[in-house]
Amino acid sequence: MHVGGMFPYGQVSSMAEYLDINLSLGYRAVVYPAEASLSEENVALFERYCRQHRLVVAEVGIWNNPVSPDPKERMMAIEQGKLRLALAERLHARCCVNVSGSAGGVWYAPYPQNFAPEHVALAVRAVQEIIDAVQPQHTCFALEPMQWMVPDSPESYLSLIEQIDRPAFKVHMDICNLLFTPRRLLGQRAFMDTCFEKLGPFIRSCHVKDLRILPGMAWATQEVVPGRGQVDLPYYLQKIEALDPDLPVIIEHLSGRDQYYEALRHVRNLCRESGIALDA
Repeated sequence: MHVGGMFPYGQVSSMAEYLDINLSLGYRAVVYPAEASLSEENVALFERYCRQHRLVVAEVGIWNNPVSPDPKERMMAIEQGKLRLALAERLHARCCVNVSGSAGGVWYAPYPQNFAPEHVALAVRAVQEIIDAVQPQHTCFALEPMQWMVPDSPESYLSLIEQIDRPAFKVHMDICNLLFTPRRLLGQRAFMDTCFEKLGPFIRSCHVKDLRILPGMAWATQEVVPGRGQVDLPYYLQKIEALDPDLPVIIEHLSGRDQYYEALRHVRNLCRESGIALDA
């Protein structure tokens, strides 16, 4: 297993500093950050660094809205998706990933129309256009599952695979984004079994995070440093290992170097306790 992370690019001043921090943290899998420009200088440095240190490129992020209600923003997002997928192809990244997109002004936000059939159809066409423009052979395009847009379940992911109907469309697994109901989180092992049974053949990269159930009469969770929450991370890591020992696992959404190091240490310890071989 290749364990790495997504250190915040906004906290560094250059691609070189970003890569040095990744290496100092002990990552074996890295991400080309969505905030980084696609200048030849950046890309060549990233490519050379990964080759020199034998780092797996887990993903190239996009993180925009290819189904924006603003036609100009939608067109720009799709074009950016093509550029990022072409970069993933050059880097032989495990995937290029985005969200399906929202029906409002904020690309990742919940809106009532996010699940409307016509909105989902827009997302399908956007993915098809991006894949058809690049025709990737050494990477794939994937959508991160989300709580308030498709795919929000293994079944909706399978439906997208069928609708998009492109061999280069695969699965990016983020189990925490799918554990958004009491039934799923409290019965998470059975839910993880379902996810990996249905989506396993398509999974190319994974995020590892943790959730804490907040006290109170209403259901609410908070994303926390892996090891501080209630997600069954040992079971999740075992499912990933059983599927493919060569999969990359990426830690994200933490605040700084100390938290990323704590998370990495915890995930590595869980792997060792479970007998999961780590990329050295």
